[in-house]
Amino acid sequence: MDTNSRPLKWGVEPRNTPTASTFRRKTAEVLGKYSDSNIQYLGTPSGSTPTIFKSSQVSEGESTVGQESGPIGAVWDADDDEFDRWPDKQDLENAVHSFTAHRGTFKGIPHFKSHAFEAQQDVVRGSNLTAQQREDYLHELADKNCGNPHGFDAHDEVMKQFYQASCPALPISAPSDQPHVLDYKSYLADEDTVVQAARPRLADAVATVLYMTSPRCLAEFLDPNVKTFEWRRDGNHVMIRRTGKDVIVGTYSNFATTYLWPLFVRSHIASSGSWQEVYAGAAQILTPVTVEGVEFDKSVTEEEIDDVDPEDEKYTLHMGRLLGKILLEWSVWDFRQWRRWNVEWETDGVVVNAREHGNEALRMMRDME
Repeated sequence: MDTNSRPLKWGVEPRNTPTASTFRRKTAEVLGKYSDSNIQYLGTPSGSTPTIFKSSQVSEGESTVGQESGPIGAVWDADDDEFDRWPDKQDLENAVHSFTAHRGTFKGIPHFKSHAFEAQQDVVRGSNLTAQQREDYLHELADKNCGNPHGFDAHDEVMKQFYQASCPALPISAPSDQPHVLDYKSYLADEDTVVQAARPRLADAVATVLYMTSPRCLAEFLDPNVKTFEWRRDGNHVMIRRTGKDVIVGTYSNFATTYLWPLFVRSHIASSGSWQEVYAGAAQILTPVTVEGVEFDKSVTEEEIDDVDPEDEKYTLHMGRLLGKILLEWSVWDFRQWRRWNVEWETDGVVVNAREHGNEALRMMRDME
């Protein structure tokens, strides 16, 4: 598939660094559950409250990274277990199967509503529900037909309790199809069965990753004067790239002349600030890399999948939420935890190393004391 003819819709290392098997198991669990300033921000009328997410290049995890060793540039100098730890073709196939196998299974009335934010008192948790209500919610959350690309759904009803007010540009009162910064720690640590069955929208995960990398990173992502913004992490590769109002988010392997994307989602930002996933790979995506750089407009699919339309809005929403969960689960921005890997963002050709940026901010704070 030629994307020109068919647009893709879209500091200190921890003592116990996850082993390859642990990383792989954890990723499988995530997929398994599913398979089961003066800146006028994007989508914001002049003088109004910003309603779109700030951004900068970030990847799965927390914090920004500066790496002691050089970035992994090709398959032959990658770590032995690198490609055993990150989402691969089998994981993608499992996610596709989950989508096809869990459609139309919920027999009740879905929680389809407008995107309007409702009072925090409506917070939905399994512990606040009767046994029957809890079972109904779990079945609805699992049914891919119950996802609502154009409005509020059961996932949003659960996730809104984790919207954070720490970023004024992304208010918690913004509609559910616009970005919010999430209290990801509380979400991931919550053992409530209904909470853990719910998934964040990709826009919320992206906003959280970029904000945790640096508020500046998010602001540059949101700045409409920025034509191209890219957040990336090497090692276990992740990319968040905005070109105009189109956003690519995905995990990939770097084979020097090709990027291979097991998970790839393209979204579009409307003038209102709302996000919609418009394309999600149902097969691996290959993007050529030449002396001119990464040729995103020449991406092709590895193969066609007959029973899944990569532009199906229910499928793109499903894959966006799956990818969003992975980004949060692995704190892709966290250069302190993932010390070996480099995190940086690039704004119209200007590259910022997240670790160096963070260290400079700390030095400035110390100088002010």
